[in-house]
Amino acid sequence: MTGLGHTVDASVITAALRRCGAVRDRAVQDVAIESSRDTILSRITRLRLSYDGDAGHAPETLILKTGRPGPHRGR
Repeated sequence: MTGLGHTVDASVITAALRRCGAVRDRAVQDVAIESSRDTILSRITRLRLSYDGDAGHAPETLILKTGRPGPHRGR
């Protein structure tokens, strides 16, 4: 997946979900941007996840908050 200024791929999301115990034997197959909006200091993006099988109680979406490049107010 691109469009966020960097790449967030399914393997990175799978690893993060495994570390926190949200998925065990399933893997994220695809990550899609559902929505994205900018704030003064950051970009907030909702990601839609699809898995390689029945993911049970694994999250269907995640919120990714990233900093915006460049000078910011208040600095």
